[in-house]
Amino acid sequence: MIRDESLPHKVMFLCFAAAVLTISAQWQAMTLFAATYSLRRQFVPIRPVAVDEQQVVQTRSVPVATQATATNLLTDETTGTPATAASANIHLVVDLSDRQVYVYERDRLKTNYTIAVGQPGWETPVGSYQVLHMLRHPIWQHPITNELFLPGPSNPLGDRWIGFWSGNRSEIGFHGTNEEELIGLAVSHGCIRMRNRDIRKLYEQVREGTPILVRQ
Repeated sequence: MIRDESLPHKVMFLCFAAAVLTISAQWQAMTLFAATYSLRRQFVPIRPVAVDEQQVVQTRSVPVATQATATNLLTDETTGTPATAASANIHLVVDLSDRQVYVYERDRLKTNYTIAVGQPGWETPVGSYQVLHMLRHPIWQHPITNELFLPGPSNPLGDRWIGFWSGNRSEIGFHGTNEEELIGLAVSHGCIRMRNRDIRKLYEQVREGTPILVRQ
């Protein structure tokens, strides 16, 4: 019987090639995971956009709102009159442990609302802040895909935005939600989610400059 001496070499070559392909696939997967994780940590995916809705429909590309460009529309929604002077004495205390935001007028507790807070890895920052700007019917721009979500039932921001922290590429604030069943949980990416009926009430009680204390 004639023995093919090259057969073991062929088998060894095939095994070696398979090992190389496996290592290459694992390396690519690890590289993709590292890139995705790095990108994820760069963004808090809340970016309200202060523009005219018709403009968005036409251009699909708009700048992200900043403290300088956002519009403060602090008026009573039904009458259109300016907010009362009482808002000057209002301050907010956000308690992350019991998932509540407390509204104080001077030292008197006026009301409180249940909230959702940042999930592990995306914790809502603790500290002293103030309201930077306020938006009605904000448009949300996804920070990675740049997809725009117009005002409506599918908008993750609901119909009010109260921003109190701003970085170079991201922003944190109070906002409504299209997932009210998650209120009371640690599910957000740093922001403070509220039921839409509650964020509308809170919006009428604060103004730019209102102090906010976020504590554990």
